[in-house]
Parts: sequence; structure tokens; C-alpha cells
Amino acid sequence: MKKTFFILILLLLTTSYTFSIDRETYGFCGWQIINAGTTQGLRSVYFINQNTGWVAGWGSTILRTTNAGFNWFQQSAYGDFQSITFINAITGWIVGGGNLIYKTTTGGNIWTSKQLPNGSLQLIIKFLDENTGYICGYNGLVLKSIDGGVNWIQMNTGTTTNLTGIDFINQQTGWIAGDFGTIKKTTDGGNTWISQNSGTSVNIGKVDFINCNYGWISGYGGIVLRTTNGGDNWHIVQTQVNSWLTTVYFFDCNTGYAAGGNYDNSRCDILRTENGGLSWIRMAVPTTNWLGLIYFVDKFHGWAVGHNGTILKYYKNCYTREENSNMDSFNPKIYTLSQNYPNPFNPNTKISFNIPLGKESLPVSLKVYDIYGREVVVLINQVMSPGLHEVTFNGSKISSGNYFYILKAGDFQEIKKMTLVK
Repeated sequence: MKKTFFILILLLLTTSYTFSIDRETYGFCGWQIINAGTTQGLRSVYFINQNTGWVAGWGSTILRTTNAGFNWFQQSAYGDFQSITFINAITGWIVGGGNLIYKTTTGGNIWTSKQLPNGSLQLIIKFLDENTGYICGYNGLVLKSIDGGVNWIQMNTGTTTNLTGIDFINQQTGWIAGDFGTIKKTTDGGNTWISQNSGTSVNIGKVDFINCNYGWISGYGGIVLRTTNGGDNWHIVQTQVNSWLTTVYFFDCNTGYAAGGNYDNSRCDILRTENGGLSWIRMAVPTTNWLGLIYFVDKFHGWAVGHNGTILKYYKNCYTREENSNMDSFNPKIYTLSQNYPNPFNPNTKISFNIPLGKESLPVSLKVYDIYGREVVVLINQVMSPGLHEVTFNGSKISSGNYFYILKAGDFQEIKKMTLVK
């Protein structure tokens, strides 16, 4: 009887409310320089929410902020670091030159090192969950761990070119990319890699896929490669710049960013697209320093890092229907919970919600339940600041069917239904 009542309440509460669109502009919009107190070259940035994040770079530089970059604190590990990643507020990894990897389970307060089975330069590290992670680097290097980084196995990629990008959408399917237009795909967790035709011989860089079909790769000469069929076909898009685009980041099939510049710091480029990378618009930036990586925690808060201690922060506190097309309707002055997008989905979907501007930071929880009222996963359970937030839900470990997600933020609560189809 209790379960039946819970299901009825959920079904009643899935009705969406539509609010009028407020087209006022709030706060600062654009890229702003953040002073981190270092002049070292910064190569990587990762944030777990709008407030807490890390940057890493040369000269043993690891910096952490818990207040959105207003203050940065040095953390201790040794090396010229190339890539940093976290899966939650306490567990993360970092790699760079040599054959060492560092791991923390204390939010970076303590980093412990472990020797890797190959001494090549490690360029990118990516973890899919607490156990499964990958590293790519020079000389065709791909390493895989299935125990949280305790042990690493070198995978046979069939290439000796330098690999500068790696991305996985699930435990089995991923891509690597690097020098001379090299692109390879795996569908068995990295055991075998199949070459894909990039259509170019220039060096290409970071890889970003949002699902099994849509993906992008940045490259030299201001090019961005895009695919809509998992890499079976790649299309080269020449942007309006001719610099080295080192990094690319997409939210969905339409909205994304690319960044880079000239390595001698004579030019800095950040580009934005709203049509899936078919065309790009160059954004205003307050520096000429080359950028190595760009990363967004949601559509309205992003970070970019580069040479000479450069940290750029992106604020976008002006909202319109067009910029939030996956939301039912949006007003920055009120609480909103969007319908997940895509829906139905397999296996990833994004859920956006807003905490009204002018509110204080407050406890937020976002949980997924099955139709029997059983908790499936906790997506968010932490204090969060005002603004638009977005989280990705991966349903690869659950069965097809209808599910509900519940947002609680202070006294606000809303429920919506989503459908997983495999």
C-alpha cells in the first residue's frame, strides 16, 4: 500500500510548470582573468562543482580552490604535470612526465605516487568511475586500470604516434587521437583499436564525445573535426582562426567550445559554437597566452588554463530560451528543474536545474528512483551556490524502463519522469 501511494504521488508530481521567460541580463558575462599566484605553465583543470576545483601544471604545480577561484591553495606532489581528474570531492589522479602517477583520497591534501609500467610522457588521464581509468601519451601509449589506479596494463594501440586525446562514453567504447591525424576507436574496453580516417595529416588533440555518435576533436591550423556517426565519417571544419586549437568541450549536440592559440603567447583563442561545430564564433579574451585546456562545470561556469599561470573563468549570468533549449522554460529568479535531455536516453542523459540568483548557498540533493520507490543513485548531495547547474546520469548499469528524479533544494522539491531505452 505504501509503495502504491508513493508511485501515485510521483506520477502526480511529474506535471511540469511553465514560467515566463525573463530576458534581463544579470551579472558579468564573459571571460575574466583569475590570479592564482603562479607564473608556471598550467596544463589541466578540473572542477567537480562551481566552487571546488583543481589546476595542475609545470614545476610541481597543483592548486585547489573551494570558493570558485577567489583563493587557491598549493598542494604537494613532484613533477611537471599534464593532466588532472577527479571523480568526486576527495578522489583524484594526476600524471605528467616520467613514469609516476599520483592519487589522492583526501581531496588533494595528500598525494601518493605509484610507478607506471611505461616511462613515456603521460598526457591525458581519464577515469570512468572509481575503478576504471585510462592514460594516453607519447609513442602510442595507452594504459588501463580496473582497480582505481593500483595496477596498470599497457594496451596495444597499433601506433607509435603521440596520442594527445582520449575519451570514453562507457566501459567499452572510446576513442584516441594524436599526431598526423591519428584517430582510433575501441568497442571492447581498449583491448583492440580500429583506425578511423580523419581526412587530415595535421596533429589533432583533445577528443570529446557526448554519446556513441556525436564527437569532436580539436587540431592545428584552427580546425575542428566532427562526427555524427561514431567516427565512421569525420568532417573537417575550418574555423575563423589559424592557431593551434588544443582543446574542445561540448555540452550537447549543439553547444560547445574550442580553445588554444599560438604557443609563443602571441595569440589566445576561445571559440563557441551553437550548431554542433558547423560554424564558430571567436570570443573576447583578456590575454594572449596560449591555452592548454578548457572545462565547464555547467553551461554558465567554465575555466581555461594555459601558459604563464593563466587561469580564465567564464561567467554567463544572462539566460534566454535559445541558450537553454533543453529546459521547459527558464527564469533565473525562480527554482526550476528541467526535463532530462535526451529523453528517452541510452545510456547518458543530462539533468539541469536552477537555484535562484540572490539566494544563499544551500543543501541540494538530486536522486533517481525506480517505479517502486527504490533509490537507484544519488547524483548530488551537497551544498551548492545559486545559478544553473547540470549533471549527467549514466544508466548503463540499470535496466530499461521508467525512472523518476527528485530535486530537493532548501524547501523546494520537484519530481520528473525519464525513460531509459536499451
